[in-house]
Amino acid sequence: MLSPIPFSFESKFDSILKTHLVSKISESLSAYENPSFLAGFIWPKDFSKEQILDLKANFQQNLTSELSKALHSIPDFQNPVTSIYIDFTLNQITFHIQPVYIFGHYKKFSRTITQTFPYCFHCKGQSCRLCNFTGREPCESVQEIIAEPAQNLFQSNDNKFHGAGREDQDVRMLGNGRAFVLELIDPQKRSMDLSKLEQEINSKNQNKVEVIRLQYCLKAKIAEIKEAKFSKIYLAEVTGVKPFVKEKLLSLKNQTFELNQATPQRVQYRRAELIRKKRIKVLDIVPKTDCVFEIKLEAEAGAYIKEFISSDQNRTKPSLAELLNNVCDCTALDVLEIIEN
Repeated sequence: MLSPIPFSFESKFDSILKTHLVSKISESLSAYENPSFLAGFIWPKDFSKEQILDLKANFQQNLTSELSKALHSIPDFQNPVTSIYIDFTLNQITFHIQPVYIFGHYKKFSRTITQTFPYCFHCKGQSCRLCNFTGREPCESVQEIIAEPAQNLFQSNDNKFHGAGREDQDVRMLGNGRAFVLELIDPQKRSMDLSKLEQEINSKNQNKVEVIRLQYCLKAKIAEIKEAKFSKIYLAEVTGVKPFVKEKLLSLKNQTFELNQATPQRVQYRRAELIRKKRIKVLDIVPKTDCVFEIKLEAEAGAYIKEFISSDQNRTKPSLAELLNNVCDCTALDVLEIIEN
């Protein structure tokens, strides 16, 4: 965010003050692409209603007109890119720059990349001895891979990453990809070629991350993808501690199971303890060895696949472990498709 800037003001609302304010504001915003703006005013507290009405009709309108010329920008009372707040009680000007929002889908081909910035589990990013005082885990993230070139292109100070759900670090995201919105904070540029950004990200991250269909969007897109509930197609490799009974294994194909899933132990620290009712259908089963098979599943949004396989110490019922009378472990998991309506 742009730092507030002070200005000189005693009591005279005249052309000298207007010129002074326009100069201060245009200098502060000179590096910013600024197609529209809105100027807001906080008047001295001891002014009467009549004085303020007069200032709004004359000084405020004239200053807004001068700012429009100096900034090569148009006033926008609905959705301005830049909001300018001129406070005559503090003699201070503050700014708010609208973020740039980029919508797209990402694919993740690696089992060593997290979705969002990998803050240190122990210190939550504050830095500690266990993370060598870096504040982070020693791995890459989808967020950083996408955001770093985007911030450079748009000359942005920071970013926020909003995904339509998330996958575990060791899960690949394939198929049509997962929807996301990248929010770029305080961008100086706003109308860059997203096809070039897409090409740059993909050329530098082959076999790691790919982005597709990048496009500009509005802030409302974040809520839209966060609230959406999509079924997913998964492919899992399952390993048992003893050979599976082939007939029993193959009999699961095309069956649909209604699950009762308690909050998995691995996410109890960040999820409420409750029972989730979810539906999973077995689409296909391919035995690989006596103790290993691949299973293709269609799962309702929010279903925990690893726990459906292992039972999570009977916290998911039914589970493959229970149905096959074996100790089952998910040794590889891929999201093949997110079914977007």
